[in-house]
Amino acid sequence: MENICLENIQTCVLLANLSSSSKNPESEALFVTLGIRMAEILGLDQPDPEDSEVLRETKCRVWWTLFMADRWSSVGRNLRRAMPDFNQETPLPMDEDYFHHLDIDQGTDSVEASPPRPRTLGLWAYNIMLAKQLGPIRDLNKQWNQEGISEDYVMQRVAHLAKDLQLWEASLPEEKKATDENLQAHSAKKLGGPFLAIHTGYHQHFVLLLFRFLDLNRAQTPKTIEYAELCKYHARSISQLVKLSRQVPNCAMVFGGVGYMTVASSAVLLHTLIFGQQDDTADIRAKLESNYETIYALQKCWPSIQNSVSRQICVSGPFLTSAGKTSRAVPKDLCEARGNANLQVRQVDGEVFGRTPLAAG
Repeated sequence: MENICLENIQTCVLLANLSSSSKNPESEALFVTLGIRMAEILGLDQPDPEDSEVLRETKCRVWWTLFMADRWSSVGRNLRRAMPDFNQETPLPMDEDYFHHLDIDQGTDSVEASPPRPRTLGLWAYNIMLAKQLGPIRDLNKQWNQEGISEDYVMQRVAHLAKDLQLWEASLPEEKKATDENLQAHSAKKLGGPFLAIHTGYHQHFVLLLFRFLDLNRAQTPKTIEYAELCKYHARSISQLVKLSRQVPNCAMVFGGVGYMTVASSAVLLHTLIFGQQDDTADIRAKLESNYETIYALQKCWPSIQNSVSRQICVSGPFLTSAGKTSRAVPKDLCEARGNANLQVRQVDGEVFGRTPLAAG
């Protein structure tokens, strides 16, 4: 701890990931906070012109990795964030392909001859921008449980947050949008996993925002029905992207967050299978089967995913029996788990949810 250096900050990130996978979110939060304080002491948020381009970008990526980790781990334990909400003065990470091809042997003596920092932002940069939406979604889900909150307020906030997510997707450069051509291009550069990850995260944010509209005991209006269908669409999209990550070369997503996003997708798919009146039952079952293949494969690296799987079995079990259609509401405990928008492995009073990765690609 006394040796404050970049390598020890990176070690804190690794230990935080290890703590998360070992179902120890308290230790994770401590390691994240320790890494943040070290980074602040070293001033990683301010580029040093004396550094080589490789070192400057490495510091930048470590800083934003801590930013992301702080957002998720603080939500997981209901802690105050240790880092500012969003500091536009700190450069966002550059294009990953450019970064991976920088001259690692470049010394400080050659800084003047270095090419200028590229203006093209990387996938990690857009993931950071997406993470800005998590806090407001989490706050709304917490407010949703409070008595006296008006339906008009809820609908206005949902519409506003949905618009923000759509604007994020629209802001993506053409080469980073979710198309088959772009997937193949990123796969060729061995960046298919990070490419799929940001789009899977986008759909996950929508699921977190809209899952309560699946509750058929709510008053049904054209807008609430639209939101429920939109939630199902995004859950299906998660399943499809996760399946692609297993099928397309150089597109594997092996971080723990994939498991938790897949569990969330499966919860919506199960609800649709049980209570829906659709003609695509076979497709839903196929997506569920694919989801569970992913979940159980990821448990080899992230044992903590089992918590979310057990949670889903406990919640869904009563609805899968022959008499399971006695209630058409989203179970309250599932609402509470999803409503915390907590992508941090945790179990507090029986409440479990998932998380996203701490390390940048």
